[in-house]
Amino acid sequence: MTRSVHRTFQRWVYLGVWEHIWSVLLIACAELQGVDWQWQAVDAALGKARFGGDQIGPNPTDRGKNGVKRSLIVEASGGPLTIVIAGANVHDTKLLAATLDAVVVERPQPTTDTPQHLCLDTGYDNPTGREAVAQHGYIPHIRRIGEEKLDPTGERCYPARRWVVNGPWDG
Repeated sequence: MTRSVHRTFQRWVYLGVWEHIWSVLLIACAELQGVDWQWQAVDAALGKARFGGDQIGPNPTDRGKNGVKRSLIVEASGGPLTIVIAGANVHDTKLLAATLDAVVVERPQPTTDTPQHLCLDTGYDNPTGREAVAQHGYIPHIRRIGEEKLDPTGERCYPARRWVVNGPWDG
């Protein structure tokens, strides 16, 4: 069952069915002013490549097993604007330009009255990431490498701690 669903999904991806559905929905949302182009964010996540495929590579965090990296842009409300898939060993900044180019509808041009901001984490704090952001006309908001994390009150945040949870099995 899972293989037939995956095979159908792959066929629809190849034929552009999903991209067409996504663009129709995004256009409808934009017409209803449901897409906030002023603030956007990009991030990437690693995953397993259970069914293989062309876009796989050794996952640096999973003992070199084959995996994929998904790079995603969302608008201010969290609505996805695009997703790009690559091998797990591709660095985030190498995917950034492709991700920014792959928005499924035409992105409105940023102006001085309606600028477009792009939020990125430290993985994009390098010349390649900054150049991709500048070429696409965004105002960058990139967390600097080594920058301290502060909570909303301005206090330094400390790493999360782990507690041992005792249960009835502990006696």
